[in-house]
Amino acid sequence: MNPDLPTLRKNLLIWFAKTKRDFPWRKCTGWYEIFLSEIILQQTQVVQGLPYYQRFITRFPDIYSLANATEDEVLQLWAGLGYYSRAGNLLKTARIIAHDYHGHFPQSMKEALTLPGIGSYSAAAVLSIAFNKPFAVVDGNVIRVLSRLFLIREDTRQSRTHNEIQQRANSLLDPAHPGDFNEALMELGATVCSPQNPSCTNCPLSGFCAAFKQNQQHNLPYKSPPPAKRLVREYVCIIRQDNRYLLRQRPHKGLLARMWEFPTIAIDDLNLDEEQLQQKAEQFCGFPLKIQTTGNKMVHIYSHIRLEYIAVFFLANLTEEIGPAQSRWVNEKELERFAVHSAHRKIRLNN
Repeated sequence: MNPDLPTLRKNLLIWFAKTKRDFPWRKCTGWYEIFLSEIILQQTQVVQGLPYYQRFITRFPDIYSLANATEDEVLQLWAGLGYYSRAGNLLKTARIIAHDYHGHFPQSMKEALTLPGIGSYSAAAVLSIAFNKPFAVVDGNVIRVLSRLFLIREDTRQSRTHNEIQQRANSLLDPAHPGDFNEALMELGATVCSPQNPSCTNCPLSGFCAAFKQNQQHNLPYKSPPPAKRLVREYVCIIRQDNRYLLRQRPHKGLLARMWEFPTIAIDDLNLDEEQLQQKAEQFCGFPLKIQTTGNKMVHIYSHIRLEYIAVFFLANLTEEIGPAQSRWVNEKELERFAVHSAHRKIRLNN
């Protein structure tokens, strides 16, 4: 299909100007707000990400305040958003921009792609929306719109399909208004060309859409099933000394890097008896414990992991606050200041 590009672009931009959602970063003229929103909204829906954006922009209103933050501060604000490597990369990139680029986002795609956590999508989004550079963005919404528009039936998990969609996006991009065009295409996927029940009668591009003409919009895009999630099982040890709880920090690399959590016991089957649980918890802590109660099994889903876990509540009786390496005793109020990951935030301490 070779669409009438001037008309397609005009229709989409007019629709966007009339219907675009009211987001705070769309009211700003600087690049920082756009950059921050794009990082937070990677693999995150706007409804979930908007409160995080507001907290970050209040706490760190510019690139220098973010660059001067500690990793714990950034992780604490990020807690619950998932994909925690984004938080560490956000801070690293802020420091590079503040120190190496004197507070300015690099203006070339090549330089932008050297920043930690900045891939082709993020670079294109910031450069086009903030600086009107002619780079087409491809996210999940754009993949859906273009798969239907051009009747692309191939598996969108495959890199060759993604490359084809990127080429299609490049060909459609309005060189005079690349930022608005990119936002409009993403907005269309988010609000009209939805995964289920797309509102084709309200779509400004329905006259160009090959899937709509063949009544195939409900069958596209095609995405093969994801690999099975790896199952992880563990006991979570809620260890209390008076009104304080033992927290530990996770390793600096890997899943949930540098996040805080209650001590855990990894196990193949959640079938340890109380004596075994107490023994393993004491081995980790290095001091005697008394088991109180055991909670129900809980489940937390990550992108590639299914975590099944049970909270076990222990009492310690120490004359001084000792603990294993990378651990700390904190009261319940202080817990709010630590970047405890979402799975452990689900646990009710007054069990």
